[in-house]
Amino acid sequence: MDWKNEQVNVREDYRSNKKKVSNWLINFGTLPLKSIGTQIVKYSILIILGSGIIVAGTPLFGALFQRASPWSQQRQEIASKNNIRDAYSAIIGSDVGLVSQNGFIKWFSSKEAKQVDIFIPKLIDYSGLFDDDSRREELKDTFEESINSDLMKESTVYYQIFYDGSTLGNWKNGEKVDSYKDLKNADKNAIMKDLRLKLRTDKEIEFMSWQKKNNLESVNFEFEPNSNTVEIKGVFESEGMLWSSPEYKISAKYQYNTGSWQLENSSLKVDKVK
Repeated sequence: MDWKNEQVNVREDYRSNKKKVSNWLINFGTLPLKSIGTQIVKYSILIILGSGIIVAGTPLFGALFQRASPWSQQRQEIASKNNIRDAYSAIIGSDVGLVSQNGFIKWFSSKEAKQVDIFIPKLIDYSGLFDDDSRREELKDTFEESINSDLMKESTVYYQIFYDGSTLGNWKNGEKVDSYKDLKNADKNAIMKDLRLKLRTDKEIEFMSWQKKNNLESVNFEFEPNSNTVEIKGVFESEGMLWSSPEYKISAKYQYNTGSWQLENSSLKVDKVK
C-alpha cells in the first residue's frame, strides 16, 4: 500500500513541476520584447559573473591548496637551498627547464619539480692559444660527473643534462639511467655479430647467450668515446650435451676503424668456468 502511495506522490510532484514550467514559459512568452531582452541580459550577466568567479578563483584555490600541504614549507626550503634555476648560470647561454608536478601529486611531495633539464652551450675560447675541441669529451665527462645526485633527487624525480645540443645523461631519483657514453644498439649488434664469428672460427665455441643473474645479462660494454674503443667483459653460455650448458668468461677489445668495428689483435681471451 505504501509503495502505491509513493508512486502516486511521485506522479503528482512530476505533474506539479511540469505545470510550473509550463506556466513560466507561457508567462515568459506573453512578456513584451523589452522585458524579454531585460531577462536575457540579466541572466547573461549572472552567467558571465559566475564563469569569471570560477576562472579567477581556481588558481587562487589551487595556490591555497598547495600552501596547505604539510610538505610545502620543506619544498620551499629545498628549492632555496639547491637553487636549481641558477645551475651553470655563470656560463652565458645556459638554461634550466622545469616540468611542474601535477597539482594533486605536488600536495604530497616535497620535490619542486617532476623533471629538470639543464642546457649548457658549447664552451668557446676565441684565443688561438687553446684548442677547445680536443678536450670536448673531457668537458662532457666533467659536466656529467659533477652533478650532485643526492641533492638533485631532493628537488626532482627525473633530470637531464645537455651540452651543445646533445644529451649527456638521464637520471631518475639520483640513479643514472643512461649516458652519452653508452654504446648504441646498432654498434653493439655489429660487435656481437663479429664476436660470435670469431668465437666459432678461432675458438671453436658456439655462443648461445649471456649468462643471466636476477634477469640481468652478465656482460659489460665499456665504450670510450675519446678513442672509439669498446672493452667487453662477461660470462656467456655455449652449446653443451643434454642439460649442461658450459659457461665461459670472455674479454675482448674492439676499435672503430674505416667504418666498422674491428677486434684488436690478441685482445680476445676466453676461459671456461669450472
